[in-house]
Amino acid sequence: MQVLCITGGTIWTGNASLTEVDTILVDGNTIKAVGRYEDIKGHSLFAESKKLKLQGETVIPGLSDCHLHLLAYAKQKMFADLSGAKNKAEMLALLKERAKSAKPGDWVCGYNFNEMNWPEQVMPDKRDFDGLGIANPVLIQRICTHATVLNGVAMTICGLDRSDAPGVLKNAKGDSTGIVVEDVQAVAHSAMGRAMFSREKLLECLRAALDECASYGLTSIFTCGAESLGMEEYMSLYQELFTKDELKARIFAYHDTLPTPEMTTGFGDRWIRYQGHKIFLDGSLGARTAALSEPYSDAPSETGMLLHETKELTRTLAKLDAIGCQSLVHTIGDAALDQLLDALEAARGESADRNAATKLPLLVNHCMICRPDQIERMKRLGVGATIQPTFVQSDRFMAPPRLGDRIDREWAYPWRSLVRTGIVLNGSSDCPIESLNPWHGIWAAVERKINAGSESWMPDQCLNIEEALRLYTTNPTINAGMDAWRGTLAEGKEADIVVLDRNIFDRPAVELKDVRATCNIVGGRISHGDAAWK
Repeated sequence: MQVLCITGGTIWTGNASLTEVDTILVDGNTIKAVGRYEDIKGHSLFAESKKLKLQGETVIPGLSDCHLHLLAYAKQKMFADLSGAKNKAEMLALLKERAKSAKPGDWVCGYNFNEMNWPEQVMPDKRDFDGLGIANPVLIQRICTHATVLNGVAMTICGLDRSDAPGVLKNAKGDSTGIVVEDVQAVAHSAMGRAMFSREKLLECLRAALDECASYGLTSIFTCGAESLGMEEYMSLYQELFTKDELKARIFAYHDTLPTPEMTTGFGDRWIRYQGHKIFLDGSLGARTAALSEPYSDAPSETGMLLHETKELTRTLAKLDAIGCQSLVHTIGDAALDQLLDALEAARGESADRNAATKLPLLVNHCMICRPDQIERMKRLGVGATIQPTFVQSDRFMAPPRLGDRIDREWAYPWRSLVRTGIVLNGSSDCPIESLNPWHGIWAAVERKINAGSESWMPDQCLNIEEALRLYTTNPTINAGMDAWRGTLAEGKEADIVVLDRNIFDRPAVELKDVRATCNIVGGRISHGDAAWK
């Protein structure tokens, strides 16, 4: 590895006591100096360094995406993107066109459909697909990933056509609709995966996804293996890429199945490590499976779905604590958050605010509907949270009918309330549900707008630029127990550094969504944009 020097930039170190700096010196994987050019040019390594001279562009610590499904996203590049379909007929036409190039035995797949954006706002079902005359199995997954729709061929292949398993939805006559929700989706996605993806194809897809990550300035990926939703992660794939010197981001993995043999958080190294256990407590707001403490405003007989008994959850949290494993817990509805906080108190006692073995906080993932009393309780229990700022854009018109006056009470997407209370928040995309681009999330956190010309939704919950940057830089390392060696630009820390294409502090906030990385460095290795170095 070589000696690198970045100079002439507007450097945001992430450290409030280290400001007014314009130069960074890197040797190998370590930052050797951060300061003013006049001081650093006398450093013993300066003369031999390869230099990148900037004109005031912003330099920041490497970005982290703290919750996504990277392999699922990589695989979906082979499927039809249904997010732009304006109605059910347009979505079906996209699938019929995709089927024309399918070989016998291939699955015809689509993802990110959202019936709430259609005039009819009705879920498609098996009859819609069977009416297309497609001989291949068909599978599409809703944007929330908590519901999948299959045609009759796919239902038969998966053995779900006559299944009475929970999650296989039926009509009033008791016949299968082809809609499967929550855990039972894994049956269908596993069957599709076996037919469509060899190991070499998976590696090819991952390489492309990691190239995209690097172009945004992502240096760390907290990917989640959600086997129960058909979104597994195979760590051996990342290990193979690392061995071939092709891994362009650090990979820290959560899984929703406990490993055998048991592993503690931190098993691995600084490039690939096991981070912890993912638990799903409820479903999604869009599918009305998020568990709410009050009924859905647009479906008064429904309150959502809790996926675990509280006693079972308490035992699981206690076991994870005992083996030294961090918990990442999916809670979208406030009833699910109540259940989690009750179980956490029962497992640890009110005074035990950290996993005793790891010293790491339990992380609430999503935390979308969260009452003020719950925020105070989270703070008292030392809980952290991983949020998805872009949800305020995609849910802008779906959430109000679902939640009613809970929106006015600011129970929904309360990012500033959480920050103000002192809860450490991570930022994430939940890709492939939302855009992989972290700058879309940073912009959403700052402006909470759908587009440049729209009004901010719940503007009192907007964050400032530095607070939004911390969601993706310093905070993730604190919540993961890595802040001693990464997360800020400081002497002695590993060189995860991003050079941006503009000075983000002197441009309109709306430009945040368009930011790109002109250079990305991970552990001292240039993973993107090495052309301008001299």
